[in-house]
Amino acid sequence: MNKRNEPDAPLIDSFADMEEVDSLSLGSQMHPVEWALKKRYDSRYNIITGQVEVKKKKETKYTSLTDYLLNSIMRDFLKNGIKCTSTLLADFLNSDFSPRYDLFSEYFKNLPEWDKEDHVRKLASTIRCKNQDLWEIHLKKWLVAMVAGLLDPKVVNHTVLVLVGAQGIGKTTWLLNLVPKELQNHAFMGLVHPDNKDTIVNLSECMLIILDELETMNRKSVGVLKEVITQSQIRVRRPYARNAETLIRRASFVGSVNSIEFLNDPTGSRRFLCHEVESMIYNHEIDLAQLYSQLLCLYRSKFAYWFNDEEIAEVCKNNDQYQISTPEEEMLLKYFAPGTKENGKFYNATNIVLFLQKVTSNKITYSPNIMGKMLKKNKFERKKQKSDWGYFLMFQLDDKEYELL
Repeated sequence: MNKRNEPDAPLIDSFADMEEVDSLSLGSQMHPVEWALKKRYDSRYNIITGQVEVKKKKETKYTSLTDYLLNSIMRDFLKNGIKCTSTLLADFLNSDFSPRYDLFSEYFKNLPEWDKEDHVRKLASTIRCKNQDLWEIHLKKWLVAMVAGLLDPKVVNHTVLVLVGAQGIGKTTWLLNLVPKELQNHAFMGLVHPDNKDTIVNLSECMLIILDELETMNRKSVGVLKEVITQSQIRVRRPYARNAETLIRRASFVGSVNSIEFLNDPTGSRRFLCHEVESMIYNHEIDLAQLYSQLLCLYRSKFAYWFNDEEIAEVCKNNDQYQISTPEEEMLLKYFAPGTKENGKFYNATNIVLFLQKVTSNKITYSPNIMGKMLKKNKFERKKQKSDWGYFLMFQLDDKEYELL
């Protein structure tokens, strides 16, 4: 007959004396439970995920408090004579008994000292772009802005780093490799919908959001995305939470596209830092700990991760090559060319929109404001004539079309 395995040592054996537990009760069940938890477990409240995490004293890895784990702790207590319910235990752990814990701050706090090598440049060199100098400038600013967004609740990274290149060269893998292994659960691939709490919460819980459908988005979706990119906080009720809460925005955005022409928003593209990839090493072995240590030093030294007016103009100019030519823009260039006071006639943006609506049977959808942006993009110079602002145009029209003006 086989000998039965002896049961694990009861939990109470790790306590000094059962009488000590009784003496702490004072008519309340909370004190024995607190005493038992402190003796047996460590817990913390993850402010990024909004979850309590627990581990046994001898273990090193914390685990999110699931119903299964909660009931296992309760069972452990009950079989050792400590009265408690799952509700009592959950309420206890979801209190200031569990100290608050910011996993992003902890990651940066535990980084090694920067070795003074330029790891940002090393990372930039793993991709060869058409404009390498601009790529290095944009990558550095975006990376420091990402770090700032993780550490400072008041900072939001307003730009999206976009890699443009052929399919299958490793763009998405390169982007995923920006996430340290310690934080790999805090990257999300997909679109963030403001009306979908399961995706919008990623703005707070993730360090990186990879937009994998960027080139298939229509103009309306891009407009919504631009609002999300600049959002500083979100109001949401997390799954199983009793109340809605205001969460800090932490995530930064990246994207990859295959088509050269993919920007389709005529109101502007300064949020997108687009770079065409000629070649890349997607499985590089950049030391991420040293990379983020350098970025932390740059952030603390007040490195300008934001863009001034001149730099924004440079971003927009660089993005012209990625802009989709819309039917409205094609109609504008079909009928008009930039003119001067000597060889052109003066019309404002409203006049131009009205004309194009007439000649296209109201198929033009641009507002005068957007038409003004389109005129500026195509080097139509805005001038003031008496009290009105407009443009000197040379017409490329036949007599019938000219009468519509």
